[in-house]
Amino acid sequence: MKAFIQVSILLITVSLAFTACDQPLNDAQKAEIEKEITALTHEIFDQFNNRDTGNVYTNFDEDFIALSGGAYLIKDAEDFVKYTTKAKQSIAERDPFEYKLSDLSVDVYSKDVASVYYKYTSTNMYEDNLNIVNNSASTWTFVKKDGEWKIKHAHISSGADRYRAVEEEPVMVLVNRIKADKKEVFEELIYNDIQKNSKEAGGFLAEVTSSVRILHPMNPDEDGNFTYVFIMDPIIKGVDYSIGSVLVQFFAEEVANEKVKLWADCYAEPQYGYRLTQN
Repeated sequence: MKAFIQVSILLITVSLAFTACDQPLNDAQKAEIEKEITALTHEIFDQFNNRDTGNVYTNFDEDFIALSGGAYLIKDAEDFVKYTTKAKQSIAERDPFEYKLSDLSVDVYSKDVASVYYKYTSTNMYEDNLNIVNNSASTWTFVKKDGEWKIKHAHISSGADRYRAVEEEPVMVLVNRIKADKKEVFEELIYNDIQKNSKEAGGFLAEVTSSVRILHPMNPDEDGNFTYVFIMDPIIKGVDYSIGSVLVQFFAEEVANEKVKLWADCYAEPQYGYRLTQN
């Protein structure tokens, strides 16, 4: 009987210990964690702005995973190494840029898990006082390991207004009537030769290419051809949008000229467009 009582007391003690560990955090504890996560998030953005790639990625967990609106997917440690290697090089070579945080809030789930939600603007500053501003929102989930907060997961969403003209800025709409049998050639030139290469090149050219919206036909026109619409919103001052000037950035002049001929041969009729103003 005595042994039974001793075992029962031991089980109750262990149960109480686990219960104590699982007790919800009080407001003061949550507030302290919110303060830590907020300060760390600002510190990480300062490291990005200062191009401190030696330290910025030490804030990420070794099993970090991430998803963004088409820009990248990191699903394992190998992906993370590839991503950080490329990111460090890109940050080092970028034109002047600046990140600014806003609307930051923190949810605390436990003493070891919390998420931060925020909006941010990324301003890329080029020559001739040309600035391109991207608006995004993001979530980071932090876990605490060995007494340090690490980013375990990230999700980034680019806003619908990422590239939009403001009042009195010019906008260009170009209409492209493409031959029925040239649809695949046309899309190959757009998405592989131009957009893919621009994204890999990064910098100003990538920003310009990304600012051009492409509208696809849902069905062929009555004559069997296809209509695509390009929207430069806004028109970026000083940029030559002609296909030849873009292709020559990625290919030798002779190859670029051949691709321009392929481009021209895709058209069922000459391209036409409208220059407008945002009101």
